[in-house]
Amino acid sequence: MEKQVFYNASQVADIAGVTRRTVYSWITEGHLPAIKHGPRLWRVREPDLQSFIEGRSPMGGGTSEPQVQSVNQPSSPPAVAPPKKQQQVSKSSKTRRR
Repeated sequence: MEKQVFYNASQVADIAGVTRRTVYSWITEGHLPAIKHGPRLWRVREPDLQSFIEGRSPMGGGTSEPQVQSVNQPSSPPAVAPPKKQQQVSKSSKTRRR
């Protein structure tokens, strides 16, 4: 039985030539499959990393973003909350220092 190889975020960042923050973004956005171990520890399987890197443009293409097309396109734009009304402050409630 062959052992699976896993990489942490720092190792993935070194291999991909990006920062750890970029790796975490790829993971949380669903571009790079990863397994979560505990509250802050992520591991990436070697085959997943290899296929992810092969899908990126050669030499990074000047961008750290993966070349991935999303299958789950939203059918309508997300709802936006209406702006909050500003509270009016009366002049008498303001205090001055002398």
